[in-house]
Amino acid sequence: MLPFDILTSLESNLRTVLLACSHRELKIFWNKCNIPHEILELYYGPKPQAPPGYYIKGPSRKQIIEGIIEEVDRQGSLGVLSRILAEAVRYGKTLTSKEAQQAVNNIERLKERIVKREVGVEEPGEKEEREQKGAGLEKKGKQEEFEGLREQFLALLCEVDHQKRGYNFQGFLYELFDLSGLKPLAPFKATGEQIDGGFEFRNSTYLLEAKWQDEPANQSDLLVLSERARGKIEGTKGIFISVNGYSREAVPAFLKGRRPNIILLDGTHIMAVLEGRITLSSMLEKILRIASSTAEIYIDIKNILS
Repeated sequence: MLPFDILTSLESNLRTVLLACSHRELKIFWNKCNIPHEILELYYGPKPQAPPGYYIKGPSRKQIIEGIIEEVDRQGSLGVLSRILAEAVRYGKTLTSKEAQQAVNNIERLKERIVKREVGVEEPGEKEEREQKGAGLEKKGKQEEFEGLREQFLALLCEVDHQKRGYNFQGFLYELFDLSGLKPLAPFKATGEQIDGGFEFRNSTYLLEAKWQDEPANQSDLLVLSERARGKIEGTKGIFISVNGYSREAVPAFLKGRRPNIILLDGTHIMAVLEGRITLSSMLEKILRIASSTAEIYIDIKNILS
């Protein structure tokens, strides 16, 4: 959940922009953001029947705005929140008042702050401390290239076109693997199946499954990649990258009675590499070392960096 100060500021600036909408326009706005049905039902569902002679007034626009933002925050859906912010900026730029334009600027700043927090980017001051401790990028000369990839990743976090985001994410990962000194494989089709690409690392080939969806990846997603890798030449493994993580049941259900042949990353792992807190090759080495002795295939980024 967002810190109180960020959530309060976000609600205040969204109110400034969205209160320019009528009730009908506000509902259209939420639909554009693909707000989950169960959240919309809280505010736009059937009203309870009023006693004879009484009228039950529905929630105000202010209550709806604050309520939906708080519910989205409670559910922890970065994808939904990113769409709300992107749509609010787009709509706000059509307004002419100085208050609305200032609110749009504030929302854009908050958007970057929220995205950084959710994917594990350090707050101001932490980067300098990290550099003093000697952690760095793969090569100092590549710093600008990693910075460009970081900006590309942050831009993808706010992309509302899911198909476009997924396609660009594959290209982003290819660049990241290449810049990290791996031997990347471009996406390809084999016997009717689509492979998102991969790389060669320590004399093994890793097939990639990259997912960027609002919901965490589940057990069936992991099984598909595992079977694809198992069906290739001996020694082929899989790497699953789900930006929004994995469901609580996915990993234990997948591991039950099965010898793992895949490892898992999420958005926090990607951001740690882009911020220079660890190299991708060092991260993979640590994950594989832990996996070989414990059969754990998902290692929290905090444990990797500790």
